[in-house]
Amino acid sequence: FLPGAMIAAKTSRLRELGGFRPDFFMYLEDVELCSRVLKRGLDIFIVPKARVYHHDPPAGPNPPRLAFHKHKNFAALYLLHAPIAVLPVFLLRYAGVEAIRHLFAQRSSFPSWLQAWVWVALHAPKLFAERARL
Repeated sequence: FLPGAMIAAKTSRLRELGGFRPDFFMYLEDVELCSRVLKRGLDIFIVPKARVYHHDPPAGPNPPRLAFHKHKNFAALYLLHAPIAVLPVFLLRYAGVEAIRHLFAQRSSFPSWLQAWVWVALHAPKLFAERARL
C-alpha cells in the first residue's frame, strides 16, 4: 500500500473506487483504499523520485478519540479484506487477548478500545456484506 500522503490518482478513478471510506476518518484509510485497488486488479505505482513530507503527531499516548479510530479501523480493515481463514485467529487475538491487556495493563485505553469493538460489532454485518460485493 501507499501512505495516504503519497496517493495521487485521477479523480475519475477515485470516484470509480468510491474514494476514501468516510467511516475510515483517519488511520488505515490508505491501506483500505489500496486494498480495493488491488482487489479490482488495478496497479499501484511508486514514483521513486517523488518526495512527500508527512508530519507525524507527537510521540506519546494517543488521545482517546484517535485511539478509537486506530482500533476501529484496524478491525474493520480485517473484516473487509483479510482472508476468511485469518479472521478467527484475528478475532481471538484482538478482541480477546487484547481485551485482557487493555483491561489490566493499559486500563486508561480500555474505554476507547471497547468503544471501537462495539462499533465493529454493530457494523460487522454491513462490513461483511460489502466484503461480499468486493
